[in-house]
Amino acid sequence: MSRKKKTEISINEDADHTEMHVEKQQEVSQNNTSEDLKVEDVILELKDQIQQEQDKRVRLLAEYDNYRKRTQNEFAHLITSANARLIKQLLPVLDDFDRLFDHNNKDIDDSSIVQGVEMIYRKLQSAMEAEGLKAINAIDSPFDAELHEAVAEIENNERPAGTVINEIEKGYLLGSNIIRHAKVVVSKEMMKKTEGSNE
Repeated sequence: MSRKKKTEISINEDADHTEMHVEKQQEVSQNNTSEDLKVEDVILELKDQIQQEQDKRVRLLAEYDNYRKRTQNEFAHLITSANARLIKQLLPVLDDFDRLFDHNNKDIDDSSIVQGVEMIYRKLQSAMEAEGLKAINAIDSPFDAELHEAVAEIENNERPAGTVINEIEKGYLLGSNIIRHAKVVVSKEMMKKTEGSNE
């Protein structure tokens, strides 16, 4: 084989090799470009998801704020309604007091005043009972720390120890809730005198 042919073959091989190399580079370049496109798509999709989550968060915060305000308004309205209902029931009691004070004191004897005040008291009591207020009956009942507050203990042999013998201040229930404990005096056992303690 002549040197010329060898050179031609070598040049052809080099050309083929170069062509293959260029094709491979183009393939790699195309792969890189498609991978870059995929990465960009993923980034865009993630940004979109983040934006959607932020929008959801903002909406949820706005909904919660609206719910909180609505609940506060409803609670305030309930309190106002309850107060208005109670006050409406107490107005006749105020009217009775007004009538009592408007009378000329010279025309009224003491027994009439007492009767008037008793009537007003009963009206007030019935208005409070209509709202669910109930007095705690403490006297002669066993002491109960849930209902009573002991302010003193007194020796007493007529009643068992731990019995309420006097009520200093009435206690009240509103429905089943205690709104004020009864302040009471409770009996305790008489101290036995020991021999020789007559002094």
